[in-house]
Amino acid sequence: MAAKWWAHERETSVKRKLKVLFVIPGEKVGSGMIFAKRQIKSIERSGVASLEFYFENRSTSRLPSQWLKLHKLVRRHRPHLIHAHFGTITSLISIFHSVPLIVTFRGSDLNKNSNRSFTGNAMALFISQFSSLFARKTICVSEQLKDRLWFRCGQATVIPSGVDTNLFHPIKKSDARALLRWNLDEFVALFNLGHARSNNKRLDLAQAAIAKVVQGGIAARLEIMSGEIAAEHVPIIMNACDVVLMLSDYEGSPNVVKEAAACGLPIVSVDVGDVRETINGMSGCRIVERNPRAIAMALIDIYNRRDLKTNGRKIMIKLSLPAIAARVIRIYRDLLAPEKSAATPPTHLGS
Repeated sequence: MAAKWWAHERETSVKRKLKVLFVIPGEKVGSGMIFAKRQIKSIERSGVASLEFYFENRSTSRLPSQWLKLHKLVRRHRPHLIHAHFGTITSLISIFHSVPLIVTFRGSDLNKNSNRSFTGNAMALFISQFSSLFARKTICVSEQLKDRLWFRCGQATVIPSGVDTNLFHPIKKSDARALLRWNLDEFVALFNLGHARSNNKRLDLAQAAIAKVVQGGIAARLEIMSGEIAAEHVPIIMNACDVVLMLSDYEGSPNVVKEAAACGLPIVSVDVGDVRETINGMSGCRIVERNPRAIAMALIDIYNRRDLKTNGRKIMIKLSLPAIAARVIRIYRDLLAPEKSAATPPTHLGS
């Protein structure tokens, strides 16, 4: 019965409005997984009907109940696809639901996370890799992540996270600083700590580099941005700064880099995630070694040209939310196209 239903859905879905069930770790409200939430809204605006399932309590003891809850949602709403926006147990609860699964791997699902123990990292990696075996398509936000897949790398597509170019745009620095009541004369480097509870972001490197800049006689300081800041305030803070630092040990496709570029800010970054590809051809940006001296030298160079605005916004148009949504929807359509789909659907374990 499930096989017959799935074959019918596959044949008619390209003619009707797509319905996709998105599985997202964390809470519906707040800034957690904001990049995934923005992508989903952009996909909705492109004409795709969406359902959202937020996996709020990610303890392993809740896995059976969460899988069952998701399964009931699938049976009730009959989506054409499930799209899990993370690996580990988020992707794990998304398998075996009778409809094709797409998994987007975003970073710490395939990378090491210093928040986790050695055993925790090994388990998270294994679960992500295991889940990829059941996905009809996988998306990785960077080539570095794709290279970490163990299985079926050939069916993985690299699509970076998109940037909201309407929200993130250049604002005159003096105006932004007036809103924040910042001193106009100081040199400010922005460091995005996000929701990090560990040193993976390398705040220690940023602080050491700024200390060296200050030792050189420059009135500089580090502006540390947490994940609790309201989304609408982030562009103001970015435009008030002179440069953005990205120094993480591990990243997927860090949105702060693309958002800073869309605001026209210079970026100083280590070679992590897809940053090198993102800032390629972007004036005023630097890839540096992961040490305080190299970072400080790059900051001093930008200080000497502190009114510099990069051509980042022009480059970021290709990574705007609508552009990324179009690429993702193309994957949906290709996967569901009758002539490109497998003849046998996934097994419906619940039938």
